[in-house]
Amino acid sequence: MANKDILLIVDTETTITQTVADFGAVVVDLSTATILEQAGVLVWKQFGKKDLWYDSSVDDEDYWSRGNSKLRNKKYQGYVDAGWRTIAAIAWINGWLIRMHEKYDPIITAYNLGYDNKVCKNTKIDLGIFSENKCLWRHAAQKAYSKDADYVDFCHAKGYLTPSGKISTKADHVAHFVLLSHLDVYEKEPHTALEDARDYEWPIAYDLFQRGILPWD
Repeated sequence: MANKDILLIVDTETTITQTVADFGAVVVDLSTATILEQAGVLVWKQFGKKDLWYDSSVDDEDYWSRGNSKLRNKKYQGYVDAGWRTIAAIAWINGWLIRMHEKYDPIITAYNLGYDNKVCKNTKIDLGIFSENKCLWRHAAQKAYSKDADYVDFCHAKGYLTPSGKISTKADHVAHFVLLSHLDVYEKEPHTALEDARDYEWPIAYDLFQRGILPWD
């Protein structure tokens, strides 16, 4: 049975073929608000070999445009040159996950766990070794924030609405609210896996813990 106070929060950035180019994860202790472990690596034979994911329907000014995918690739290369990332084989990532399972037995989560499970499976990254998994968005954030009057007002003020006019609970919108609430400062998500997991999704998880929603039963 998993340790309810320990989460392994995973985030991924993907290639155009829906494999993982950038893998990031943090192991956190809700009870002490502590980051216990972290990993951020670019995946060998995926990063640099395939285009980063892009949306062909958006214009060139959009972050997810095809042209910007090349700039994002250059930014990652700068991370490697600066020593902020290494390039690692899938076997290394799976070995790290095994060590985290044996050491902490955490609940594995991600803000959109179904998507991260899919792309990790496509890449042969094994998230299935953990005894419990929960989606941070679907199993917690979606309900908690959509019913929070302050968050609802915040979304209307910022224009954080779905195309149908409903309140958005996207990770970057919730993180904006949470970080402003606790730190009075916010910068947009960089959409790099380790930083998104550590600096945006972990604060959301801890805010949900403070609300009494986490740990999960």
